[in-house]
Amino acid sequence: MFKTALLSSISTALDYYDFVIYILLASFIGPVFFSDHTAFIQNMSVLGVFAIGYVARPLGGFIFGHFADRHGRKKIFLRSILLMAFSTFSIGLLPGYSLLGNLSVALLMGCRLLQGFAQGAEIPAAITFVSEHSPTHKRGRLVGLTLAGAGIGATLASLINTLLLHLLTPSEMHQFGWRIPFLLGGLLAIAGFMIRKKSTEPFVFLNLKHVCKTPLFQTLRQYKIPVLKGMGVIALPGSLILFGLFLPNYLFFHFDYPLRQTYSIFTISLIWSSALIFISGGWVDRFGLGRVFGFLIVFSLILMIPLFKLLECRTDFALWLFLFIYEGLIGLMSGCYPPLLAQLFPTEIRMTGVALSYNLAYLFIGFVPMLALYLIQRTHSAQSVAILMCVMGLISLFSLMKKSTPTLD
Repeated sequence: MFKTALLSSISTALDYYDFVIYILLASFIGPVFFSDHTAFIQNMSVLGVFAIGYVARPLGGFIFGHFADRHGRKKIFLRSILLMAFSTFSIGLLPGYSLLGNLSVALLMGCRLLQGFAQGAEIPAAITFVSEHSPTHKRGRLVGLTLAGAGIGATLASLINTLLLHLLTPSEMHQFGWRIPFLLGGLLAIAGFMIRKKSTEPFVFLNLKHVCKTPLFQTLRQYKIPVLKGMGVIALPGSLILFGLFLPNYLFFHFDYPLRQTYSIFTISLIWSSALIFISGGWVDRFGLGRVFGFLIVFSLILMIPLFKLLECRTDFALWLFLFIYEGLIGLMSGCYPPLLAQLFPTEIRMTGVALSYNLAYLFIGFVPMLALYLIQRTHSAQSVAILMCVMGLISLFSLMKKSTPTLD
């Protein structure tokens, strides 16, 4: 069981690296593909293309989920990471606006759509795969280990960016340095594919007496409430995760924190966050999913406004404290919602149900960085982001309180 979770965690890390590297390089991608606009419009455009990846995720989740519930989890796990490798590597080779004009933007959008299509299967498949391999009393820790892989992937992306910022000049980063993480990401995804080949199908799936022929239709017909609940509980952690990926650029543009320093602290805070995912999974196994997740949501609601108030201090200590608390909340909550998603649906439609909840939630949450940037531009205050996160927290809390019957085998 631990080996399965570990292999899944490593491959998920490599795949998640590919998906998030784009937003971490937003300040360099903007001038390359949107050079004829102001800095604000460049940022909004980059975030808009980032959100496009989330538009494609539900479709990827539908298609991959259908085949996973009919033909097995492992095959989908392998195909999704190959598609991610191709699209990520391609971004690293794209010519900029100065050479192809709007065609370069169209190609960038196409690559992000392919990334989103592949990512639509990734986390749902990992949650389903490890949950079905895990006994009830260890499920939180093992699924937490898998989701920690996503945090490690983000950490790796941030670490590589930090190293490049120290090794290359700003001019070199704009010219060619930003391409290196994408090219490397394509190669890392191939390594993830080789790791996944060693995994095996869960016995729960292999022992199914009846394979559902139309898992999507059955999910929409019989499990609409669990889908809505799954979408709702992701609202706060998902919003924190996506805005968190934009944090280095946000802190640079709006609070004048040096980009190199911010990325360095951000990378360390991501390591801290990844460790807390596994710890939170242990709490879930010991105290119960509802209690732990409910407490964390309420704690986040209380903390959010004073947390963003820290940024107005504009000191190194405030930056360290903000990032460690912010990423700590993400880590703790990320150990809670994945097991909850898995237990909402029975085996015969689990991959489809989890993918539907997860990807439809992120279809809306994918626009949170754009909305946050717009609110900051209008209000000139970080508190507008804190209020936005509080709204998301209330949605998560209400959804968690909605009763549903656990169905995980």
